[in-house]
Amino acid sequence: MKEYLTIGEVSRMKGVGIKSLRYYDRIGILKPAYTNPKTGYRYYSIEQMLMLDMILLCLGLDIPLKEMQEYMDEESHLDVKSLLEDGRRKAEEKAKKIQETLSQIDGLEKRIKGSDEIRKRGRDIYDKYIGERAVIALPWEHPAADDKAYMSEITKLYSLSQELGLTVFYQQGLIRYRKGEKDLYYIFMEIQQSDLKDPRIFYLPEGMYQCSVSDETRIEEGNTVDFDEEGLIVETDFYFDRQPKDKYFLELQILKGIGSGK
Repeated sequence: MKEYLTIGEVSRMKGVGIKSLRYYDRIGILKPAYTNPKTGYRYYSIEQMLMLDMILLCLGLDIPLKEMQEYMDEESHLDVKSLLEDGRRKAEEKAKKIQETLSQIDGLEKRIKGSDEIRKRGRDIYDKYIGERAVIALPWEHPAADDKAYMSEITKLYSLSQELGLTVFYQQGLIRYRKGEKDLYYIFMEIQQSDLKDPRIFYLPEGMYQCSVSDETRIEEGNTVDFDEEGLIVETDFYFDRQPKDKYFLELQILKGIGSGK
């Protein structure tokens, strides 16, 4: 009789639960090479271990096991090449998502570090250098304190970013931009810099900003800033290293050298 592996041996060899192996048999993707008609014990051949490896690959890539049937022909031959090609594509998509998440964490950690330094200084108003920021933005035509409208527009921005394949960061808020005698308001979400050309994507200039933190919006009060012909005020969410669960802080940033921050 040909040598077989018991279901327990396969379980230990591949780190797969016996219940899982029985399930694979039930849905028809890995039937035992031999089943003892008297005891009902399942036995597997060495050759079947490749199929089990492919099943584990599918599980790791979140490919539904029932879709494995799509990679088999009428004689139950597995199209390994196609399965690996699709597996690579899904793995690359996962890797991209993980890299995006790591970038978001890096950005948030930098902001938290800066907030800790601000807390230690204990100053209401402080100067801070901020590098160039890429943002995706839409015109804002509501009061700054309209939370419902704010969340609705932020949701739109997030959906738009997903459609355009952009990586978003944990920073969002409102912009007041003075050009000539006109004030333009935008709601924005910071994104990773991209070569994509879109009128809704632009860059906030690097420079020294005069900043202050509050648990209330003040960007409209920023109209009291004496801009000449051009100026920029940004109001964005602000995180402390130990964030209170019942408060939401905002940082008002006024680009110096243009308005009262001269």
